[in-house]
Formats: sequence, C-alpha cells, structure tokens
Amino acid sequence: ELRLLTVQLAPLTADPLDPEAVRVESTFFVRPAGGEEPVAVTTQVTRVTGEWKPGAERTVTASYVVPHGATSPGEFHGFVVGVYYRDRLQATEARPRSLLVAGAAGRPGVL
Repeated sequence: ELRLLTVQLAPLTADPLDPEAVRVESTFFVRPAGGEEPVAVTTQVTRVTGEWKPGAERTVTASYVVPHGATSPGEFHGFVVGVYYRDRLQATEARPRSLLVAGAAGRPGVL
C-alpha cells in the first residue's frame, strides 16, 4: 500500500525566495499491533529546486510504502509535515492533529 503526500507551497510574501533554502520534512507514523501509541517509522526531507517566481506555488511530494505481513511495523496512522525556510519552521500540518502532541514514543511534537 502506497501513501503519497502532496504538499502545496505558497509564499506569504511578494519578496523573492531562495528555493534552496526551503525544506519540507514529512514524517510517517504507524500504530503497532496491540493499540500502542503511534511511532514514527520514516522521515523524508524534500528540497525545492529550480526558479521560484514571486507569488507562484510549488508542489513537493513524499511517499511511504506500508509494509505488509511479518515485516509490517503496524497499521498506517498518519503524518506530520513541517515546512522550513532558512532552517526556521514556517508551517506545520498533521493528520491526525493529535500527532502534534509532544511526549509520546517517536513523536516529534510541534516541529
């Protein structure tokens, strides 16, 4: 089973952006058998490449293949995405939102 995450980026300023300074971190979570707390299983870092014209939107994607059978770490639970510009968090989103709560096993909390 493939989980594909598409992130649309839209600048909130008309100032030129340095696309090489943009980083999108996508962390995927599973819930282990037995109903334990969700745990992070993989994080992908995606960079924006090429020219980014003022006011234009860009799209990046991340994917996670959910293993099945004996190799499965658990059932797919959700994701957390953080968008960074010059290493400063600009936006974060999670599905379900409860993944933004810090303190549980493998959870990054608010990025």
